[in-house]
Formats: sequence, C-alpha cells, structure tokens
Amino acid sequence: MKFILQPIIENSVLHGFKNYTENGIIFISCHVEEGCFFICVQDNGKGVSDEKLKNWQHVTANSPRKFNGLGLGAIQKIIQVTNGPSYGIQIESKPYEGTLVTYKLPIIKE
Repeated sequence: MKFILQPIIENSVLHGFKNYTENGIIFISCHVEEGCFFICVQDNGKGVSDEKLKNWQHVTANSPRKFNGLGLGAIQKIIQVTNGPSYGIQIESKPYEGTLVTYKLPIIKE
C-alpha cells in the first residue's frame, strides 16, 4: 500500500494552506491500539466545510464517486478491498482550525 499518505499530505499543502497567512504545520504520528495500526496526519490549515466533510465520510469500498480528484475514494477503496470494511480513513475537520485524517490499518504479522 505504497503512497497512501501522499494524497493527504498533498491536499494539506495545496488546499489547506492555499492563501494561508499563518505558519502551516503538518504533523504525522502513528500508534497501535486494539490490534490495529493507526496513522494520523494533522494540519493546522483552513479546514473543510461541514458539507464537504459529510461527503468524505460517505466514501465506501463500493462507492464509484470520485472526490474532486483528491484520491480519497481510491485510498479508501484500496484499504477496504485489501483489508476489509472495518479499515479505512476517517476525516475530522473544522473550518479555520485544520484537518485530521486517521488511517486505520490491520497489523499484519508475517
């Protein structure tokens, strides 16, 4: 699952910090909880509207929708088809406060 972080980080830079006058920060962290691996990407950018956030929250593995070319639907589909519907992306955002994208992935032991 290469490059699953790239579209989210690119969105932060291109959209979250567009015409932004503050210092833009992108913070990436990881943790393990209840047998799952979580990757969190948080920025302090412009955030997104409630309407756009609701659209993102309805992305499913079976959804043919494409979200403004952002790649979120494709990432969600790859994660869920590969690992099951209980895994994927969760997005939280507040206008002018930033966005938090959390990836929930299985821990795969070889």
